[in-house]
Amino acid sequence: LPKAADQETEGLAFAAPNRPVCPRCAAPARPAILMFGDFNWKDHRSQKRRYDAWLRAVEGVAMEAAGASAPKPTHPPLGLARRLRVCILEVGCGMAVPSVRGGSHALCKKLTRAGAECTLIRINL
Repeated sequence: LPKAADQETEGLAFAAPNRPVCPRCAAPARPAILMFGDFNWKDHRSQKRRYDAWLRAVEGVAMEAAGASAPKPTHPPLGLARRLRVCILEVGCGMAVPSVRGGSHALCKKLTRAGAECTLIRINL
């Protein structure tokens, strides 16, 4: 948040209209990520199902582009002329969270095995 001259101005800065809010209750929205000491985390199975469906679709496109047949096509044929190129961008994980680093690396390997040309970029300041 920007530095405020007094508490009233500071409160107004947080209430700025460009902050994400919950579409149901208008409370401040939070990212769907688990943070250290996060006692308000709520696991949503629907998010996991959507992520898994997206990953299967990307794997299928990678296999099709590489000339392999996907086990169960989830889209019409794309007629890609070259391998699917994927970039996984990992931001701010550092060296202290090996589960995140391992997950990014495993996903890159999985998509490469499916036929994608995959690049993993790690940004840590």
